Amino acid sequence: MNAGKTWDVRYTEQHPSKTHNSEQWTYKFTVMGFETVEVPAGNYNALRVEAEGHWTAELEPVQTVVQSVQSTGGATSMVTQAQKARIEPVTGRTYKAFWYVPEVRIPMMVTGRSGDRDRCGA
Repeated sequence: MNAGKTWDVRYTEQHPSKTHNSEQWTYKFTVMGFETVEVPAGNYNALRVEAEGHWTAELEPVQTVVQSVQSTGGATSMVTQAQKARIEPVTGRTYKAFWYVPEVRIPMMVTGRSGDRDRCGA
């Protein structure tokens, strides 16, 4: 791989967590070039690859239930109200950097972050 090479990756995960029904991820990978990295196993000439992208998640449906009971003069009334919350997508950005050492065929270091959640929709 040469510095400047880029490629795109898109994928969808179904039910990745209890709160997300699905997540769609889009990354653009870019080869930055070789640099020296120091890890407990020693110093290596590693190829740095960065991935920037964004994700969109559809939240699992949430239902709330409210009940009330009222007793008056020997009569009892009970009211139950169930409401399904509106499903709104959430989005965020993500970044990862990998330092890959061709001689050992594994990434020696990985760093990254995901965040900047926003609510989408109307």
